[in-house]
Amino acid sequence: MVRQGDLTEGKWNAYLRAPPVFRRIVEHAKVKPLDSIAEVFRGPTTGCDEFFILSQDTVDEWKIEPRFLTSCVSSPRKVKKFMTEKEKIQDYLFTADEPLNDLRVTNALKYIQHGERLEVEPRKGFHREKRKVPELETLKARQLWYSLPKFRVAPILLVKMMDKRPKAIWNRARAHASNLFYYIIPKRRGDKLPLLGFLNSSLGAFLSELYGRSYGGGVLELAAYELKQMPVIDCSMLSKKEGIRIADAFRAFVKADEERLKVEDGLDAIRPRSKKERGLFEAESQRELGKVIKAEEKARTTLDEAVYDALGLSRGERRHVEEGLRELQELRRLRTKT
Repeated sequence: MVRQGDLTEGKWNAYLRAPPVFRRIVEHAKVKPLDSIAEVFRGPTTGCDEFFILSQDTVDEWKIEPRFLTSCVSSPRKVKKFMTEKEKIQDYLFTADEPLNDLRVTNALKYIQHGERLEVEPRKGFHREKRKVPELETLKARQLWYSLPKFRVAPILLVKMMDKRPKAIWNRARAHASNLFYYIIPKRRGDKLPLLGFLNSSLGAFLSELYGRSYGGGVLELAAYELKQMPVIDCSMLSKKEGIRIADAFRAFVKADEERLKVEDGLDAIRPRSKKERGLFEAESQRELGKVIKAEEKARTTLDEAVYDALGLSRGERRHVEEGLRELQELRRLRTKT
C-alpha cells in the first residue's frame, strides 16, 4: 500500500507503459512540464468554420477588405513542411470586430449579412437540425456574433491529431491556425528553435506517445492538459552551446525535409506521362529520392543526438527511448486493427 500523497505527480498511465529510462528523463534537472516554460492553448474555435475560415476564392468573390482578414493555416494537410511560408497560405480568418454601423459601405458588412442568412448543420450537440449561423450556440454568446476572440500569434504550431510522429511547425509566416493545432508560445524569446527541435526529436515523439491517447485509425491525440503536463527540455537550463546545437540541427532537419518534398513533387509531376517517359525519368528520380530520404534520416539523427547529449543520456538510454518509441507506435497501429 502506498499513500496517495507519496505518489509521483503526472499521468499515471505513462508509468505503466514507459521503459525505465522514462523516470530518468522526467526527473532530469533540465526537464520541465511544457506549461512551465511556454503558454499552451488550442487554436481558435470559430463556432462555424464555414463562415469564419475563407478560401482565396471566397475572399475574391466577396471582395472582402484586407483589414478584416488574417492569414490562417486551416488544416495540417496544407502545411507539408516543418515551417509555414506566407506565400503558401491560401486561407484566411474573417476577423471583423466592429459594430455593424461602423462597417457601412464595406464588403465585410455584405459578407456578414450573407452569414445572417446562411444555414448550417451543427457538428456537435444534441440538436443537429439546420440553423442560421448567428443562432449557433457558440456564436449566440458573443456580443458580436461575427467577432472572434483575439489570439496572440504563436511561433510554434503543434498538430493536434498525429499519425506517424508529432509535428511541431515553425510559424515563420506568423499566421493564425484553426483548432486542429495547438499554439505554443515560449516564455523566453530565444527558446523557440531549441523547443521546436526537442518536440520534433525522437525523444519528443516518445513522450508524446506516452502522454497522448489513440483514436480511430491509429491517430494519436494529445489533449490540452496532457500537452501541458508533457515533459520537455527546459531551454533556460541549456548552455549557450547546447541551445545553438539543437537549433542548428533543427534548421538542418527542416532543410533536409524540404529537399525530400521537392524531389517527391518532381516525381509526382512525371508520373502521369507516357510509359516511355516514365521509364526514362522516373528511375533517376527514384534514385534521387533515395538520397534525400537518407539525408533526412541523417538530419533527424543529428537532431536526436543534440537532444540526447544535452540531457546526458547514455547509449543504452538512447536505445531504450528509440525502442520504446517503436513499440508504442506499433501498439497504436495494432489497436487500429482490432
